[in-house]
Amino acid sequence: MLMLLAVLIAIITPFLLKPYQQIPNISVDQSAVKNPLQSSAENPRFYGIDAKKQPYVVQAKYAVQLQDKTLDLEQVFAQYTLQGNEMVSVIGNKANLNSEANIVNMKGDIVILYDDLYSLNAQNAELNYKDGEASGNSDVILNSKLGKVEAANFEIKDNYSDIKFFGGRVKTTLYPKESEDGK
Repeated sequence: MLMLLAVLIAIITPFLLKPYQQIPNISVDQSAVKNPLQSSAENPRFYGIDAKKQPYVVQAKYAVQLQDKTLDLEQVFAQYTLQGNEMVSVIGNKANLNSEANIVNMKGDIVILYDDLYSLNAQNAELNYKDGEASGNSDVILNSKLGKVEAANFEIKDNYSDIKFFGGRVKTTLYPKESEDGK
């Protein structure tokens, strides 16, 4: 018993001699703190099938759930497989995905690639992945093997195959067709 008491005294004595050591001030950069009430994920991947039974996948570097059916995404890549196994890929810096409305609003360096047919570059776009539609009200450039179109707005319908350009000045550049001998 005396041995136990001696051990306890040896352990407690240093704390009694220095009862209140100074704890250094700690500050936290509030801009780096995410809302602890929001769910978030790194490198999320979402799979689905649209109303036409066409599969799609949406990936992001980072996602934050804002509401029950709404997510903010950063560094987004989405890919849709259409009938006939054609592919539509969409790349963008930021997106807001509303799974209830089947809408993705994208902003920043957006690229829409439709199989080997065309690539479309814009700064904003709204994608309705249920109906295969997209639109944007920023400057847009469409490149294809046949030429290039520059416009102020765009609208894509009918499963990403019907493209319309309007607003502002529309500029079309046609590339000459190569002959069969390569000239």
